[in-house]
Amino acid sequence: MSRLAAQVAASRKAAKAEAEEIKQKQAFDNRYIAKTIARAKKTNGEAFPTEDIESLTELAYKVVAKNFSLYPDLNGVDDENIKREIV
Repeated sequence: MSRLAAQVAASRKAAKAEAEEIKQKQAFDNRYIAKTIARAKKTNGEAFPTEDIESLTELAYKVVAKNFSLYPDLNGVDDENIKREIV
């Protein structure tokens, strides 16, 4: 086998091994996430408690608040608690 052919074969083998390693890591990560969420549900706790990640509700409030000048009357928002959070 020529030197180039050997290099190509080695490169393909390495790429295949790397792809398999990534696949195994993703499977482990998915199992870890699923177990963490299941454990949190059983204990009525948070799966990934952190202040670094905002909830979807917090993100929505920020978007509405940022665009408050476009819709100052908040038509369609009937919940007074939500209005207070936005304002």
